[in-house]
Amino acid sequence: MGHRKELKNIANSIIYSFKSRNNDIDGYWELGKLYKFANSMNTDTVELDLLSLKIKPESKEFFHLVESWQSKLSLKLNSRKIPFSWLSSATIVIKFDQKYDEKYHFWDSSIGEHCTCFCKLVTDNGSVYTITTGTNCRPHDPIKECRSNRRIKI
Repeated sequence: MGHRKELKNIANSIIYSFKSRNNDIDGYWELGKLYKFANSMNTDTVELDLLSLKIKPESKEFFHLVESWQSKLSLKLNSRKIPFSWLSSATIVIKFDQKYDEKYHFWDSSIGEHCTCFCKLVTDNGSVYTITTGTNCRPHDPIKECRSNRRIKI
């Protein structure tokens, strides 16, 4: 049986995979597609609830994305022999158009605006494990982007 403190490592793994440039939806960077979605909804924040399989703002377009991240979380929990029931909350939050923070963002070395990503896992006994990271990204634009050959359709 695993230990709840291992959830910090799992949160770290989830959020760094999430912000990766290799994280695609239909061949395009997932974060860029979420940025475009956030802009279309007039918000700077997108939240994925991995337990209830919901996204805020609400969208049926991204249901499979949330489902995919729940599956990835489940695999990571299983690999550490941690029961899914130990989680009372599991969320990924992305905040776009953030002010520069040298701890999380690249300055003049990457295109796009600053965004910050959080993975927060809350256990059944109230322990909270949050990992924060950042990157630069821009809203998805197929004219300016090359589609990956490893695309997975949602």
